[in-house]
Amino acid sequence: MIDVQKTLDQVMQIVGLSSLRAMVLCAALISGIQSHAGPLQALSNVELTLFGQEAWVRGTLPAIVVAEGATLEIGIPETARLASVRARLVDPINVESFELSRMPHSTSSFLEAALGEAVHIRQGPDRASVEGVLVASSPLMVQTREGLQNAQFEGLIFPALSLNDRSSIKMTLSGDGPLEGQLQYAADGLSWKAIYDLRYFPERRRVFIEPWAQISNTTSQSFQDASLALNAGELNRIDRPLPAQPEFSRMSLAASEDLAMSERQSTGLYHQWQLRQRVDLPSRSDIKVALQAPFEAEAEVFYRIKSQVQSYRSETDSRAVTVPGFLRVTPASIEDEGAAPIAAGLARVFNVTAQDEEFFQGEDRVSTVPRGEPFEVALGQAFDIRLRRKITGFRVLGNRAREIGLDLQLENTGESDAKVILIESVGGDFTLIDASSELEVGPNQSIIGDLKILKGEKRKLAYKIRINF
Repeated sequence: MIDVQKTLDQVMQIVGLSSLRAMVLCAALISGIQSHAGPLQALSNVELTLFGQEAWVRGTLPAIVVAEGATLEIGIPETARLASVRARLVDPINVESFELSRMPHSTSSFLEAALGEAVHIRQGPDRASVEGVLVASSPLMVQTREGLQNAQFEGLIFPALSLNDRSSIKMTLSGDGPLEGQLQYAADGLSWKAIYDLRYFPERRRVFIEPWAQISNTTSQSFQDASLALNAGELNRIDRPLPAQPEFSRMSLAASEDLAMSERQSTGLYHQWQLRQRVDLPSRSDIKVALQAPFEAEAEVFYRIKSQVQSYRSETDSRAVTVPGFLRVTPASIEDEGAAPIAAGLARVFNVTAQDEEFFQGEDRVSTVPRGEPFEVALGQAFDIRLRRKITGFRVLGNRAREIGLDLQLENTGESDAKVILIESVGGDFTLIDASSELEVGPNQSIIGDLKILKGEKRKLAYKIRINF
């Protein structure tokens, strides 16, 4: 008797199939399942338009001659949505109906498809089989002559089950003559994100930005010689897809330095990059392509600390706290022809020294930013920029007011001067009674200071406020 699990593992190791697809194929070979092995047609001139976690796929149908009532079956991803399928055909050929067939993409979907089917349970040391019918998938229950029995998936044989080992859309056609036209559908599991490599030159306060796009295909469908349109922005969706989780990933580099990277255009709702090179996108793989030509922008590292002023008496705490650092990037103005928005994705910062040596300084997720607008990349906590806060006075003025005084000390133990933005959030109506010259009333019920702390400097600040309830 063949061990199903052992054979499944061997198939996965030899051919590199996903566990779910290998499960279906092994079942077809070992357990008597009949897979649908009819020829599937493929689209040509494929165009992929990607929006975050989904894509619209469009391609040319095969140039064949069809007769009244003919059917045409096209291979598609298992994540395609039937409601999104559209065909544009040249008269006199028309589409009468679409039928979507999916391969089981999980153990649970496999068992759901097998409910009501004849099954053999292998039991005991001799692995003798008991015949029955699968009646429940969670937990696995089989109806036998002796009654209901629990079963393990590894011990089941399906002698006459027919399942798809591929996903497809079947078109039933009307009319006679040559077929000309296109098919379009939406599918989850085809996604993209931007990756920005930022080389920061602190002496010049400039950053050199290389924009890349990582395209992910977590489906079982491969696409050859496809064009890519990548969209930054978010369209309204009734059923929003969940983020895809690939079973495994192969990363390849598909860009050439001497290529014109992409054409950019705005549709009003989103910004689109139309890549000029066509790409191959294998199933369950990632590729990385140049999004647009590199560009420079103004940039500056700064430190920002936000503290909450307590409106009640608390213990004095003068312990030093570290301050988070950020890189603020100001791209070209919106009037600049080369200006483009920043797409949602990942930004990685590399500091370039005067000796042209690079070291990794931090990375952060960035949201979509309109063209010409500045954006920030969080770098982490700076151990050489520290703040101490000390309460110097607290008075209760009746039931509806408090008077609070604080001393602040900023210290820079680093090797260079530092720009620090200080935000003291009061969180209520207040009056600034007295303050150091560097501090002023800011927006959103706060006290702010835009400071330059020299290398080795200790800067002392103070303020007194009256909070009104």
